[in-house]
Amino acid sequence: MTWQRGLHESKAGNPNPKWCFDFWKKHGVKVLLTLEHHGVFEDAACTRKTADLETVKRTILDYVRWIVKNGYQEVVAGFELGNESYYDKNYASLAPMGEPRLEVGACGVMYRILAEAIKEHPLILRHGTSKEADTEDAFFTSARVMDQVYARRRALKEGKRGAEIPKVEGEVEWVALADARREELCLLMVNTKSEPATVTLTARGKDRGADVGKEFASPTYRTLSCPEKFLDCRAVPGDGHPWTQLSWEDTQTGYAVISMAPNEGLKPAASSLTVEIAPHTVQSVTVRLRNAPKQ
Repeated sequence: MTWQRGLHESKAGNPNPKWCFDFWKKHGVKVLLTLEHHGVFEDAACTRKTADLETVKRTILDYVRWIVKNGYQEVVAGFELGNESYYDKNYASLAPMGEPRLEVGACGVMYRILAEAIKEHPLILRHGTSKEADTEDAFFTSARVMDQVYARRRALKEGKRGAEIPKVEGEVEWVALADARREELCLLMVNTKSEPATVTLTARGKDRGADVGKEFASPTYRTLSCPEKFLDCRAVPGDGHPWTQLSWEDTQTGYAVISMAPNEGLKPAASSLTVEIAPHTVQSVTVRLRNAPKQ
């Protein structure tokens, strides 16, 4: 918890966290904070460290209270708790040869995709679903989906079959981000439906004060998918994953054209971009923009 020492010893190697939060708040930056258990300071002067579980929990709560007290809630995109088995005293004995090992699970992959996208694209432009955008109701989408998930899980545990098992209707939810110069767009997307979905993008901007159209380059997809059959299953450590992580650049679209005889006279349709998302998938889609050439 370096934020504790920073409050007492503000210097280049350990900056006061208030400086960072003030900067992020001023510029509209969202941050994903990782909480670790490697050790916290147990005294106000920050001279003694401890890994005592109760002290760690209390310190984490103090950190959250400090954020709220100083009005930094809007800066925090979320918290990630280090996913090692810190709170198990027998952690080392649970691993092969009595030594802890690191294995990245689906959540680790998902948070990497999301966190890297937010880090490179800190401007949040819009939020929506397949039905609406920028509404208060849209923010409750994930809560409604989880109600459906819990109802389905309960029915399965109770041994129900066929039509007795509630369906998870799911939804497509997205957040549109941009880099600081607004030259690159990034979509964070999740599809909890059992069928694929598409979103079509268009964009406009300003050039020397004039309103201009935008064209899209080839988009880069970073995806994490899991077959519906395994959504409520647990991965077996050290063995094959039930989920799949894929990344690619879709060079079949975008304004770039290779100069060669077969492409002579080719005018790519780059004024809009259709983004696809597979069932039960979390993904980021990053694409650069340019002003549309004058006709």
